Amino acid sequence: MVKRSTSPHEADSGDLRLTKSSFSKRLDWARKYMSRLELDDPRWSEFSYRRGSGTHVPDKIRYLLANPTDVEFFSELDCELCSEGTTWPAAYAVAPYAIEIAKLLPPKDRLYHILFIGYCEVYRSECPPILLDAYETAVVNALPLATETLQCKHNCWETLHLLAIVAALKGFPGFADLIDHLDCGCPQCSVDLLPYDEFPSPT
Repeated sequence: MVKRSTSPHEADSGDLRLTKSSFSKRLDWARKYMSRLELDDPRWSEFSYRRGSGTHVPDKIRYLLANPTDVEFFSELDCELCSEGTTWPAAYAVAPYAIEIAKLLPPKDRLYHILFIGYCEVYRSECPPILLDAYETAVVNALPLATETLQCKHNCWETLHLLAIVAALKGFPGFADLIDHLDCGCPQCSVDLLPYDEFPSPT
């Protein structure tokens, strides 16, 4: 007869009952791997962004949570977290907070927050495992916010980027990148792909 292997949970408790000790261990695991990285967690230093170590990123997030309408400050930060085809490790830790900040704003003011999450997906590389669950939850939460924002008035370029980001949030980063680069013309013959009477040069 094949002996049934003992699960880690049973190994903790000795039987199917959940002891206080094993519950505490599982709770610690859940906090560590399923929750967002708390702002006072020293591990921020392990996740870099464009300026180097992410040590000072929590202070920027604290400021934005207290001042969510400072969209310019958020825009400056998101360029340091995701730009030039790179999603920096700290971006994955910031994503859940970007969603929280976006929810404090009316849909018309969430554009940069939604674009940030979307471009993190477009240029996503290997997300640190400890940040993965919270980051992917942020991606799921971003889609309904994006659909609300799409209903607001935008110029042609903002609309183009929003459509690309919706594709990314739906799980099609390659399609999103294609939409985002329509302004570059056909890669084979360089013919313009956009009606430039509707897409004037951004100022």
